[in-house]
Parts: sequence; C-alpha cells; structure tokens
Amino acid sequence: MANSDRFCDRREKAVHRFLLFSALMLTGIFAAGCADDSAQCYTATGDVAIAACSRLIASGRLSSSDLGLAYIKRGIAYRVKGDDDRAITDLNEAIRLDPKYTIAYTNRGYAYHNKGDYDRAIADYDQAIKLDPKHAEDYVNRGYAYDSKGNYDRAIADYDEAIRLNPKHANAYNNRGNAYDNKGDYDRAIADFNEAIRLNPNDAVFYDNRGYAYDNKGDYDHAIAEYNQAIRLDPKYANAYNDRGYAYDNKGDYDRAIADYNQAIKLDPKYASAYAHRGNAYRQKSDIERAIKDLSEAIHLSPDYIPAYTYRGLAYEKMSDLDRARADFNAAVTLRAGNMTPTTQAARNIARERLTALGEGNAAAAAGPVASTPSILPGDASPPPAASGRR
Repeated sequence: MANSDRFCDRREKAVHRFLLFSALMLTGIFAAGCADDSAQCYTATGDVAIAACSRLIASGRLSSSDLGLAYIKRGIAYRVKGDDDRAITDLNEAIRLDPKYTIAYTNRGYAYHNKGDYDRAIADYDQAIKLDPKHAEDYVNRGYAYDSKGNYDRAIADYDEAIRLNPKHANAYNNRGNAYDNKGDYDRAIADFNEAIRLNPNDAVFYDNRGYAYDNKGDYDHAIAEYNQAIRLDPKYANAYNDRGYAYDNKGDYDRAIADYNQAIKLDPKYASAYAHRGNAYRQKSDIERAIKDLSEAIHLSPDYIPAYTYRGLAYEKMSDLDRARADFNAAVTLRAGNMTPTTQAARNIARERLTALGEGNAAAAAGPVASTPSILPGDASPPPAASGRR
C-alpha cells in the first residue's frame, strides 16, 4: 500500500514504506532427486517458487529440517505476493517443525503486521530477538509495529538499538525519523532523515520523508524541493506526488495540487489518501460534485479513513445536505482509528465542532473530549495542521 511507503522495511520500499524484508538464509541440501525443485524453491520468486516448494513439500523425501526450510521459503513467497493468511499457515508449520527458526518468526511477524495485527507481530519479533538479539532488522521491524500502534517512544527505543547494532543502518534512521515526526519533533526527524540520506543518497523515500517533516513545520517550499528530488529519483513513486500535492494544497495552489493527486492516482489507482485530498481540493474550488465523487471513492477504498468523512461532510454541508453532513461527521467522530495522527485528530475535531454547530452536540460529546490538536485542515485556514503519519 502506498501509505506504508514512508517506512523502510518498509515499510515498508519498506518496499517501505516503513518494514524490512528479511533475507532468507537457507542452508543445507535438499533431498536427492529433488534437485531442480530445490533450486527453484531456493532461488526463484512468486508462483515459480511456490510451485517448486509445494512439490518438494509433497514429495515426502525431505528431512524435517529441510521440510521446515521449504515451508519458510513458500511462506515468504506467499507473503511477498500479499497472501498473508497462507504465509502464516506455512510459517506456523515451519515453527512447529523447529521452534528455533528465527526467520520464520520474523516473516510471520511481517505477515501479521500486514494484516493489522500489531500485537501478534510484536510477539513474533520478540521471539526472533530472543533467538538472535544482535539482529538489527528485527528491532527495526518491531519498532515499526510499535509505530503503527502509535507507541512512538517504544518504536524509537527499538530503532535506537538497531542503530547501536548497525550504525550504518539507513532504514533505521529513516524509521526513527518517522517516529520523531509522528511525535511532532520535526527537527530530530529531519536530522535522522539527513543521516539516512547521507548513508543512502539514492533512496527516494528518504527525501519524501524529509519533505514531509518540512511540510509539517510549515516550510512548504522546502518540502516541495524534497518531493521534487524524490520524484527525480523515482518518477513512479506515488507517495511523493501525493505529498507534493498536499504541500501545494497548503499553499492554496489547488490546481497544482490536483495535478499531483491525478498522477498519484494514475500510479496507484487504489490510493485512498490521494482521492481524499483531491476531493478536498475540489471542495476548496467549490466543485462539490467532483469533491463528493472523490471522497466517496476514498471511503470505498479505505472505510476507516477519518479525514475523508470530514471532508465529505464539509462538502455536503456546503450544498446544504445537512442530514448527510451529520452522518459523515458522526462517522468521523465515532470510527476507531488505530493510529491517531495529528491530521486524523484534526479531522475528528472539526467533525465534532460541525456536529455541535449543527445541533448534534450530544453526539459529539459522547465520543469523548476534543484533543488539543488544532482543528484545521489543508486549505481551510492558516496555518494548516502539523500532520504526522502518512496522509
């Protein structure tokens, strides 16, 4: 998903954005007579690897140790394909065969993370670290899981340990920068992104994240320069277009913002955030029909994306459809958000305020107290919110 791309495990780019893929260090020799399948299972990827590993597993000729390795390799192939349930099933079997397979815990944790089950992911990374406490990647992965839960201090502690173990771990600096950014400590975030870029000056994600921190400081021109560099390095990086569009949004340049959101959506047609922000830009231009169409698509793609409900509620309110506006504001107030970033909190605060203004004060109060985050969304006032977490 595009939104996870700011983490390098990442995910994580951590993929990214944000988690790191574990390298499969398979050792040992597969059973005689399975040479071709063992070679493909070991070296191939995707469906080719899955088919070869499946034949090996079904052959009945593997030792317990080699069978576990085949399950691990097939589980990783499923995970990379996005089939996390099958990946978990295979990795469960590998762990049953040998509870000391560190890489099985690491990859199962990654699959659980992809499914949003951060507690199980953390439990698996705990076990991997217990088995190999000097493996920096597992601290990075566990830190990312804590980050996804909104526990930024524990995330930073894990990234600190990863950096202690490997001071040249660019992704650990990147992810720690993201955690500081989420805490609103933008200067420390920028310092970490600087170090990540020094260690790896050709990673577009690092420039995008540094731009994001400058954006959060209100330095939109500097942010745009960083996004430009990210796009130069990776012209197909949808996040950079979305983020640059957001910076143009904050400058009130809605046409340029829409052009960037268009490109982000072209590159990633399921990018909910890009639809939401393009819809909000159309709302700012009073093109309410297009705004509602985009915001509805964002909600279809990501039903728990709170800012889309607030933006759409504001659009409905602008066209005097108050029943639909109230319904969207109520959704923004009551939906459960796993990681309550300042941008999400600002959207929730605005929804509460609008419900009160529209005579729904009791419903707004029932959802809990308003946080101290300013109730400002891009284009609605100056200055715009200090967003953190992917928009």
